[in-house]
Amino acid sequence: MRSTACVVLGVTCLVRSVPAQDLYDESMVRTLSLSFQETNWYQLLTANYSSKTFLKATLSVDGKAYKDVGVRFRGNSSYSAIGTSQKKPFEIALDEFLPGQNLYGIQTLNLNNGFRDPTFVREVIAWRLFRRFVPACRCNYVKLVINNENWGPYINVQQVDKTMLRAWFRDEDGNRYRAERQLGASQHASALTWLGNNVDAYKGGYEAKGTPTNPWVDVRDLCGVLNNTPAAQLPVELPKVLDVEQALRYLAVNNVLPAIDSYIGNVSHNYYLYGDGFHGRFAMLPWDLNASFGGNAWLTVLQKVQLDPFYQFTHAQRPLITRTLSHASWRQLYLAQIRAILDGGYDWPTIGGWVQELQKLIEPELRGDTKRLYSMQEFADNVVKDVTITVRLSRQIIPGLKPMVEGRAAFLRQHAEVGLPAPVLTKLTHAPANPTIFDDVALTCIASGTQAAHVRAYARIRGTWASLEMFDDGKHADGAANDGTYGVVLGKLPYGTEVEYYCGAETSASLGGAMTFEPRAAGHRPQCFRIEWPRRAHAVTINEILASNKSGIRDEVGEREDWIELNNKGKQPIDISGFSLTDDETLPRRWTFPAGTTVPAGGTLLVWADGEPADGPLHATFKLDADGEAVLLFDRDGVTVLDELHFGTQRADVSTGRLFDGGQPWVSYPFSTPLANNDPGTCGYRHYSGLGVDAYALDLRASGLPKLGTQTTWALSGASPSGVYVLLLSATPEHLTLPGFGWSLLVGLPLAGLLPVPADASGRANLQLSLPSDPRLDGARIYAMPLTLAANGWAAGNAIEALLCR
Repeated sequence: MRSTACVVLGVTCLVRSVPAQDLYDESMVRTLSLSFQETNWYQLLTANYSSKTFLKATLSVDGKAYKDVGVRFRGNSSYSAIGTSQKKPFEIALDEFLPGQNLYGIQTLNLNNGFRDPTFVREVIAWRLFRRFVPACRCNYVKLVINNENWGPYINVQQVDKTMLRAWFRDEDGNRYRAERQLGASQHASALTWLGNNVDAYKGGYEAKGTPTNPWVDVRDLCGVLNNTPAAQLPVELPKVLDVEQALRYLAVNNVLPAIDSYIGNVSHNYYLYGDGFHGRFAMLPWDLNASFGGNAWLTVLQKVQLDPFYQFTHAQRPLITRTLSHASWRQLYLAQIRAILDGGYDWPTIGGWVQELQKLIEPELRGDTKRLYSMQEFADNVVKDVTITVRLSRQIIPGLKPMVEGRAAFLRQHAEVGLPAPVLTKLTHAPANPTIFDDVALTCIASGTQAAHVRAYARIRGTWASLEMFDDGKHADGAANDGTYGVVLGKLPYGTEVEYYCGAETSASLGGAMTFEPRAAGHRPQCFRIEWPRRAHAVTINEILASNKSGIRDEVGEREDWIELNNKGKQPIDISGFSLTDDETLPRRWTFPAGTTVPAGGTLLVWADGEPADGPLHATFKLDADGEAVLLFDRDGVTVLDELHFGTQRADVSTGRLFDGGQPWVSYPFSTPLANNDPGTCGYRHYSGLGVDAYALDLRASGLPKLGTQTTWALSGASPSGVYVLLLSATPEHLTLPGFGWSLLVGLPLAGLLPVPADASGRANLQLSLPSDPRLDGARIYAMPLTLAANGWAAGNAIEALLCR
């Protein structure tokens, strides 16, 4: 179970760290170089298109080569409707032939060619807007080089996979489906229509991804509730299986943009359903946004500009629209989100600024792209006016971005229902700021502007949102009566409880019943608070964990399992009978140490985290999640946290541990040390890396013993051919985050020295070090870390510790 970082006062509850090297950094155009052994690779990929068979290649990025990646052509119309152009869209699967291989934590790259978009910015901007209101993919630009030939810029869109999902959800292991009608399926097979009880009927409209549990049963059940529940019961039943509020935000963004090639279009497709296991219901995620801002083939430009906010409301085969928007509260919620989108980025000053920023970034690459789909004149013109392109011998008009955005925003603001006045909500907060189990927690906000008939708080711990009436009567922690501050008291809550919340207000029916929310995107980025567990220091601490054991030690029954190592930094053995370990903060006693369990003085104890307690007394009832989670050690009372470790994505056979037993800093170990102290205190070398191990492209290895008066060899690799390494030397270790860099400094300041080391033609170097024979250095420690200047700035490597001896 993944834990979350809860930050109060306006900051989102669900906080995910961005990888140290960010593959989706929108401020740069990273070069991806593919190398195929076959000279006829293009013909082979063309032949493989229908079967989706991958061809092996080597991918080189930032000076590092990734062998045996899988490459194929992808896309539908963007593949088949580009005439004689070779600029097909690509999928690159780093783990297709080498499981676990990734590029900065990403395993699948989707490279789109900008089909139907002469501006080459529609897709990136559409994803930006979607992310403000719903869980959505990240996106940027890359330059593609194939067998040393420039293929120009591509749009690099994140895959809807576990990596993407864990950025938005507490649980990324739920079922996920791509809604796309397959050949032979009924016309509206992916429109959430009711197709009967037989789950096979849903396979043609919803492509199951990953390894789903009981696939299509949940989709069938969702369609059953949506289509077959009596109207009066739908507001109660549908939120149990679908995040309706989130789905309405999804519909609203599609309508405003407009992105008609989606659920709302003539062909209902281009979205994902994700079964959020934590909250127990589906979420709706956007996909394939190249035709946003009216770039689709349907409707005239004027019809797109003046697209009714309730487009498809009378379409019998669009039940998500017809059934939800028939209910007044959901209709008003939907309208509130349209207003929020118009106020939150859908305006030409904002979007025009983004266009200028992105086109300036990619224009040099486009000018050098001989395979581009559209001319540089069209690249410039389509920002301010309509451009006509040819698609399958048909002439089609792509609306100019500026007139589309300005016209669409003006049309919607003048719409009778969108333009209804709504209250203004501000200063949403909870009190006290850091509540305990003894506090009655209250939520408050200020309502102003148009008179609110109702102000409500929406709160949840898990599952659906509870709607709670707020009052301005001086009796609900709201201050004085009739002062514009509304409040509601939640009461006392138990340890470990995390509450997400937002608030909403609506006018009276006579004024139109218009709603608004704070935050404006309602439940998309709610505020939160947590009732923290009490904590105290203890001699027994979590010392090291391995969340992906592929080639390490085996347990009593001969299996390689995940493990958690404890350390006792005290001078006496400590009985930990009744202590407990958990990976779920809401279940502090998930696994309890059996009677008689002790940790030796200055020693360690290993617990197998394999979910197989029958295998032995020290086998926990849970497994570790290599995608990242938390491990907590609780005292016998089941309340007090003695130690905890929150960790991110883990690489196979690389452990996370303390550099010094029971102390700081936390580092990654390429050579794990189960059943032994992390710091043995004996003559030799230790290799360690930063916690984001994939950010460290260079490799530093030491061999032999660092004995005084002898020579020792340090081997470096990963630099550019004939480049230069810079070895940072220090007497202390560190794990210091450096703003603007994708890696952390692993040696302490001040530095003891800088040592330049030239690399050979392969980017490698061997450094022979002569150690002085000074006996005063016996027991001294030296820490070293390599850097080199790469194409995209400074690249770093792992560090080593040398414990000198005589």
